[in-house]
Amino acid sequence: MKGTEKQLTPTKCLDLNLMLLKLGPVFPLDVSSSTWINILYKGYISITVFFYLVLTASAPLYIFCRDYPLEVAIELISIFITQIRSGMNIVTFIIYKKEIQNLITSLYRNFYIHGTNLSAEESSVVREAMDHARSMTIGYVTLYSITGLSMILHPLTFKSTDLDQDDAFNHTEGPHRILPFKTWYPKWDTTKSPQYEIEYFVQATLTALEAWCVSCTDTFCVTLMIYAGCQFDLLGLALKNMNKNMKSDIGAHKKGTNASYPIQTLSLNNSTLPVIPEENEGKIRNNVSTSGRLKASDESTLQDKGWEDGYHVPPTVKSCMQVERETATYIKECIKHHQSVLVYVAEMNKCFSTLFFVLFMTASLLICLLGFQVIVKPPRGLMFVRVLLHWLCTVFELGFFCWYGSEVMHKSERVYQKAYDCAWQDLFSGAKQFIPVIIMRAQRPAAVRAGLFGNICLPTFGTLMKNAYSYLAILRQMHEGDGA
Repeated sequence: MKGTEKQLTPTKCLDLNLMLLKLGPVFPLDVSSSTWINILYKGYISITVFFYLVLTASAPLYIFCRDYPLEVAIELISIFITQIRSGMNIVTFIIYKKEIQNLITSLYRNFYIHGTNLSAEESSVVREAMDHARSMTIGYVTLYSITGLSMILHPLTFKSTDLDQDDAFNHTEGPHRILPFKTWYPKWDTTKSPQYEIEYFVQATLTALEAWCVSCTDTFCVTLMIYAGCQFDLLGLALKNMNKNMKSDIGAHKKGTNASYPIQTLSLNNSTLPVIPEENEGKIRNNVSTSGRLKASDESTLQDKGWEDGYHVPPTVKSCMQVERETATYIKECIKHHQSVLVYVAEMNKCFSTLFFVLFMTASLLICLLGFQVIVKPPRGLMFVRVLLHWLCTVFELGFFCWYGSEVMHKSERVYQKAYDCAWQDLFSGAKQFIPVIIMRAQRPAAVRAGLFGNICLPTFGTLMKNAYSYLAILRQMHEGDGA
C-alpha cells in the first residue's frame, strides 16, 4: 500500500504540465528561488509579448496596404485569427497568474476525501486519470510541435516549380524568398538581406514559442478538467462504498477493543449478577451468568440506574456511539469535498471563461477558412501539410475542450445517483439528514463555461462544426461565382 500511495502523490498529477509550461513564457509559479532567475524569466515573457504584438500587427497592415486575391485574403485572415487565439492563451496565463496558482494549490490540497489510504477501485480511478492526462498531453503537444515545425520549414523547402501555386499563399515580391507568414512593414524590404534573414528568424522563433505555449496552456486546462471529473468519481465511490467502509472501521474498532473488556457487576432487584462482555460470531453481547431473560421491571431498574456508582458505558454502547459519530463525520467530509470541487470548477470558469469564449467564437470561422485552403484550392508540397495540420489542431482543440467539459458535467451529475444508492436507509437517523444535502447539490451539474457561449460540451462542438460547414459552403459558392 505504501508503494501505491507514493505513486499516487497528488503533486505528481501536474508535474508534466508544469514542466512544459516552464519552457514557455506562461509558467504560473516562481521559476526559481533565485530573484535574478525570476527577473530574467519576466524579461523572457516581455520579449515574447513584444514580438508577438509586432507580428500580429503585420497582418492588418498587409490587408490595408497591399492588393491581393481572395485566396491571399483568406490566408491572412486565418493567420490573424490564429494570432488572436494564441495571444489570448498567453495573456490569460499572465493576467490570472495568482488565480491559477490557487487552482494548483487547491488541487493538491483537496485531491483525497478520507486520506491517502485508497481502495483498489479508487486507486484505479486516480491512476487512470493520471495516465490519461499524460497521454493526452504528450500527443497534443507533439501534434502542435509538428505543426509549428512545418510552418518554419516550409520556406526552406520551397521550390521554384511551386511558385504558380504558392504565389497566392505566401511569398514576398522577390523570387524564391518566402516567409512563414505574410507581413508588411513600412520601409522594410524583405527581398533584401539581411532584412529577410532577420524577419525569418523572428517569425520562426515566435512560431515555435506560440505553438509550444498554445499546446501547453490547452493541455493544462484540459488536465484540470480531467482531474475535476476524477474528484467527482472519487466522491461517487466514497458514497457508494460508504457502508462497506464504515463496516471495516467497525471491525477495526472491535479488534482494537477485544482484549480489554472489563468484568462488571449489575444489581437487579437486590440481586447481583456478573456480566462478562464476550464476542460471538462477530457480535458483542453481555453474558449474564444466570438463566432466563430480564423482565420489564428489571430493564426499568437498569435504565433508572443510569450506569452510576462508578460503572462505565459497556463497549457495545461505546461502539454504537462511535460508529454513529464516525458515520456523520464521513458524510460531512463528503459534503465538504463536494463543495470544494464545485468551488474548484467555479474558479476554473473565473480564470478561463474569457479565453474559452474567444476560442469558441473564432473556432467556426477558422475551421472554415483552413478548410477552404485545403479543399477548394489545396497548395502543394509542405504548405499543404502545414495547412492541414493547422486545421487538425483547431478541430482537436475544440473537440478536447468539449469532450472533457461534457465529462465534468456527466460525472458531477452522477454524484446524486451514487448518493441515493448508498443504502442510506440503514444509516442512523442523524446521518440520514445529510444525504439530501448532497442529492440537492448534485442535481445541478457543474459545468465549464465559455462565456456567452454557455457550457462547454459535445452539443456545443456539434453546433460549431455545423456552423463551420455552413460558412465553408457559402465561401465556396463565392469563389466559384468569381471564377465564372
